[in-house]
Amino acid sequence: MREPITTLLLLGMFLPFAIFGQIAPPNTPADASSVQMKFLGRLRDVALAGQLFDTKATAATLGLELEQSTQEVQLPLLNCRDGTKITGHTTTVSVRGDSWFRPLPSGAGHIAVPAFTINRATVSGDPKFDYKIFHTLQCAESRRIRDYTEAQLSFGGLPAFTCLTPSIIQAELSGARLVRATDGVFLLELQGQLGDESGTTLTFQFRAGASCALSAEVKQDQQDGLRYRRALYRYSKCREPLDKDFCSTHRNITWADTETVERMDVQADQRCGTVDFLYRQETRTGLVPPPLERRVGKGPCDGR
Repeated sequence: MREPITTLLLLGMFLPFAIFGQIAPPNTPADASSVQMKFLGRLRDVALAGQLFDTKATAATLGLELEQSTQEVQLPLLNCRDGTKITGHTTTVSVRGDSWFRPLPSGAGHIAVPAFTINRATVSGDPKFDYKIFHTLQCAESRRIRDYTEAQLSFGGLPAFTCLTPSIIQAELSGARLVRATDGVFLLELQGQLGDESGTTLTFQFRAGASCALSAEVKQDQQDGLRYRRALYRYSKCREPLDKDFCSTHRNITWADTETVERMDVQADQRCGTVDFLYRQETRTGLVPPPLERRVGKGPCDGR
């Protein structure tokens, strides 16, 4: 007797590799295997180098000729209290000339991606290279990093270039771990370079019912760096008793109570300093801070 569709959907959400295993990947000829190993090696090297902010270094690692252009980005709330302005710049990096990242006969072509819960059925496209660096200078009173940079390098339309299954990726990148997202989306993540100034992560995206990775992305983020993590940990530990005291007389506030939440933030900043202030105090020790507890609730006082 055939199982109900709902049972199969639940099984797919909790056993992603079972879904991948039900769909046989395309045959992998010798030239396809060579393409896969070289591509995965390049991505691993980029992630471990942690040099996405340096386009010349990244171009050399990828074996691509790249060119870039930078433009100012219009941001909301441009006027700060001190009279300065929030500024943002986006550097767009593109391939110049011929690229090895293109449709190949040994790839899987445009593969069908079945619908799953809220995600509609679709078909993967041609290989698409996308590389951007975002730099923002926030207001002086910013609670996060005032001078902030992140970069994203992505390879979309992967199946037309080569079919990477979870087993192929994990065989070549032994540290890659499975992360189940939502609605039939699954990720394989590899921790790249992790230093004081930034952290780098390599991620492959899968959809339930499709045997090949649909995209690969390398992201480098200043807020993933150890200096920022240590500053955030110090700020959070300093703020804990202050919030507990504040919440003793504000039990029922929600996140929608913006004025009250702002008073709570200002009190913490005055006593502890902003995260940006603590970040600029942090020296390059290379120390990994303890993990912070993630709290989810309807208001800032839930669970306090």
